[in-house]
Amino acid sequence: MATIGSGAAACTAAFAISPAGMVAPHFLVVAGSASGHAYVQVTKDGKERKVALASRVNDPAVVIRRDPSGFDRGVFDVWAQQFSSFAKSYYPEENKLLALDGL
Repeated sequence: MATIGSGAAACTAAFAISPAGMVAPHFLVVAGSASGHAYVQVTKDGKERKVALASRVNDPAVVIRRDPSGFDRGVFDVWAQQFSSFAKSYYPEENKLLALDGL
């Protein structure tokens, strides 16, 4: 992955893959408290440019900036709501199990 710029030093990613192969939207928490979008520095053909981090991940991925990076209760609540919306769209009548690792 390209290096993260604009004062962002670390990135936490949270996503889930089901046994059926369905992947939840990516949720990235990036270190940095500057206003505006976090960006990655991309070098192509010897030219360096800055690209918004959110544009490097597929829709409906979410990118959140906070300092320090990582999950807190507020960030987890946003992620849980996003994941719940995703999960209930598949087999809505069946119970779901969410296993967390390293959050």
